[in-house]
Amino acid sequence: MQNLQDLANTVGNIADADIVLAFWRRCDSYLRVEFTKLGFEAETISLDRPMEIAEREERVHFLIEEERKKAVKKSGDKEAGKKQQGKEKGPGSGHPEESKSGKPRL
Repeated sequence: MQNLQDLANTVGNIADADIVLAFWRRCDSYLRVEFTKLGFEAETISLDRPMEIAEREERVHFLIEEERKKAVKKSGDKEAGKKQQGKEKGPGSGHPEESKSGKPRL
């Protein structure tokens, strides 16, 4: 949004509504979704409001992404630990229902 405002100031004679419309067309889809949820449309929103909302929503979006990455890494670490434990036990690990060959006893 700031880049569009700077460009408009350089060129001159560009209405705020045109800046908002250009922002709307170029912003990430999650921002358009959030604007729509809040009841805003490109043709009716003022120039100040998109900046405020976009900054807040971008912080939320990136926080969600960071938390998702942490969760994936954490679950990956747990899976690696489970696999390592399985390798340590291996065939004939002493489980009462397992023969020395690692096959279940019948």
